[in-house]
Amino acid sequence: MKEVIQKIQPYAAADGEYTALVDFILQAVKILHPEFKPPNQWSEKELEREPYTVDCTRSNYGDSSSGITVTHRIEYEQKTSGHAVDEVTVNCYGLPEEKLLELKVTRSYHDPRFIEIRIRGTEEECESITDGFVSVFKQGIITDTETIMMYLKNAKSAIRIQAWRAAEFNALEYLKYEPNNPEALMYLGVARSAQGFEPEGENLLLASLTLDPRNHEAYYNLGVLVMKQGRCLLARDSFQKGLEISPNNHPLLYQLGLAQERLNAFSEALDVFQNALENSPNPDQTWGFSGMDYTEEAKEAIERINSKLRESM
Repeated sequence: MKEVIQKIQPYAAADGEYTALVDFILQAVKILHPEFKPPNQWSEKELEREPYTVDCTRSNYGDSSSGITVTHRIEYEQKTSGHAVDEVTVNCYGLPEEKLLELKVTRSYHDPRFIEIRIRGTEEECESITDGFVSVFKQGIITDTETIMMYLKNAKSAIRIQAWRAAEFNALEYLKYEPNNPEALMYLGVARSAQGFEPEGENLLLASLTLDPRNHEAYYNLGVLVMKQGRCLLARDSFQKGLEISPNNHPLLYQLGLAQERLNAFSEALDVFQNALENSPNPDQTWGFSGMDYTEEAKEAIERINSKLRESM
């Protein structure tokens, strides 16, 4: 086994920001341990506090056997306002004993913030992950505009890992600078609906589509929201409108298949699921793909629909 530590400095991020780190870890860990598939769930945050000195919060993504631990440590400087050290550590548990994967972002006093990765695995695994690390996190000169855009990027990362409060926070921060940005409104709508505020989320998604009627991702998210409510006809219409804009869109095709299936339109559903499989964005299951991939689900759906069609004969 080989151990590699690599550092990028400076690295621009907000204090406590973790969503982009978790998003990367979930992709990179597939190189070290392809069977690493923790459930998509977050634990409550645990707080350890030494008053006026240190605050440390921890939360886990996954379950007791495998997952990711996110630790946010704040060290306070006495006799001053604010905190002097901000450190976010994201690491995997449940890997084979000889393997390790950890990301850490640190801001300490007046030193520029940096991000560091620590990997233990075969030489080939370490090289592949470090190449991805540099590709994702290497930054040039950071302008004010790029700093603001990070809120939008972080909101998207938070949506992918279902960190709904973080998604809401980053979307709202971006909307302070551009109140009518359709992408930020879409992310905010997804985050609000996921936290139980479905009418508000639906209105935000509709507002996003009013501002940008060509946003097929907003049609996707609106369709998913209303389908969860049992409004399958509206969901089907939303997915179909999205496909008019992006005809070979794999996630839209898969969700349209689900809507057709729930409407008992099995022949139509089968055609759509087969189309979704033909348009898989990641057929070889290559690591680093950060989009939505329903390849395996489409295969299962095809088997399920064929079984139903055979039973109906």
